[in-house]
Amino acid sequence: MRYVIVDNLAVPDELVTWCLCEENKAQIREDRIHDFADAFLLPHAKRFPGMGLDLQVTSNHVHIGDAGLTPHNHLPHALTSIFYLVDAEGQLVISPTDTPERIKPVQGRLVVIQSHIFHAVTRSPSKEMRLSLVSNYGYS
Repeated sequence: MRYVIVDNLAVPDELVTWCLCEENKAQIREDRIHDFADAFLLPHAKRFPGMGLDLQVTSNHVHIGDAGLTPHNHLPHALTSIFYLVDAEGQLVISPTDTPERIKPVQGRLVVIQSHIFHAVTRSPSKEMRLSLVSNYGYS
């Protein structure tokens, strides 16, 4: 299994505000965002097959905008999750050079992938904001 999707999670309005107000979107320092990831996203990541109960959130960052992302992975982390805070265009493409699987960004959707899996994001055909909270997980 390379990824798991959990749909219909609640997106608190304050989380969207916190993510938009974070000064350094590449490395979140805001404790409230980390607390949210620990309390609401980590339990889903722990259900990923083969992950132990000592799995923890190691970092968070925010993606905003309509630009895509080139293929990349999140090593050395064990898992990575993408939590979509708004409905948007521009799909997550898992294994873009192999047999690509496309996932639409839908508000309240959490996608948990193994961090070694390459993935990309297609450019959005619209100028609407794409906003997601990305969390990485590992062991201490």
